[in-house]
Amino acid sequence: MSHSSSPSGRRGNRRPSGGRFLLAGLVLATAIGGGVAWSATLRGDSPASSSPTAIASTALPTPAPTTPPPLTPAQQLLATSSDPSACAVSFVGDGISLPPILETTNQRFLHLPIPRAEGLVFAGWYSTEAAASARDVAQRVNGAAVVACDESREATVYAS
Repeated sequence: MSHSSSPSGRRGNRRPSGGRFLLAGLVLATAIGGGVAWSATLRGDSPASSSPTAIASTALPTPAPTTPPPLTPAQQLLATSSDPSACAVSFVGDGISLPPILETTNQRFLHLPIPRAEGLVFAGWYSTEAAASARDVAQRVNGAAVVACDESREATVYAS
């Protein structure tokens, strides 16, 4: 069996193909790139040390969970009721120390207390502090008044 040979009769005396040059170029580029990365790592300015992930993980500590503020007496009272129409009514006035009560929104007041304080005469409950100071009869709150609460299902009446 005969082998083909070049016109000169020599075998293996061909010029190197383009594939060998490409492979040699890739090996050389990889070696240079690796050397640059290794050098940057030794200097401390590697891409990993300045990546967004590395920066984000060391930026700020996670804040500790906060404890919610304690509930007010009116909020505590509302927490005991499953009635969506329940309204916690609080009482404010000189010498007045009464716990809030539950009333029903859009219904007449049923449980307004009459406070007693030494040396003071109770003149009634009012819808605002200014009305209580002025003893504004139009703003007086009594058993004929309808319970009106705010969005947090609370109302405050003021003594005079």
